[in-house]
Amino acid sequence: MSSLDTTSEGGSKSVRTPVLASLCPVCEASELRGRQQVCSAACRRKRSRQREAHALATERADLVAALDRAEWHHQREAEILQTVRRRLQMTAHEDNERDQG
Repeated sequence: MSSLDTTSEGGSKSVRTPVLASLCPVCEASELRGRQQVCSAACRRKRSRQREAHALATERADLVAALDRAEWHHQREAEILQTVRRRLQMTAHEDNERDQG
């Protein structure tokens, strides 16, 4: 009887899945053992630098997006001020014409 068979006499037999050795996600060369997440201190430092670089890039992108929004609002405010200024000038011109006429 193979280890994959189950019988009523012997009960069910479990099949163990072989544990595949995983490679270090940083260097992709060394096998990890147990609960290791990286293979060495050098890979730990490299992973930390990669995470910091990613965080800085994300922060930089967020700042650029915030500046773009601020610039858009500033341009919109300038347009509104220009419109108000034009209307005030038009009403002042109309007042002058009415006073002269």
